[in-house]
Amino acid sequence: MYKSRIKRLEERVESLEKVSAQPVKILYSGRSIGENIKTRRQSLGMTQEDLAGAIGIGRSMVAQIERGSKIPNMMLGRDIARVLGCGMEKLLEEA
Repeated sequence: MYKSRIKRLEERVESLEKVSAQPVKILYSGRSIGENIKTRRQSLGMTQEDLAGAIGIGRSMVAQIERGSKIPNMMLGRDIARVLGCGMEKLLEEA
């Protein structure tokens, strides 16, 4: 009984591993939050490392946010907006 369950679980894991998941971009009003963050950061002459250090996260997290594969929660969004010198609504605006 257990061997057949384990076999089915192994088969399921194998099939899930074969599926390639593409990152999902979450859009708000046609432009992603990450694109707005990137544009604002670059206009201020900041690197991803500068932004990451100022808000206490890793540079890779900033890169994921800017690509749209991660979406910041409200507290992180607030911190990002503060460092970028704008309100959160600015990060949600359409271009």
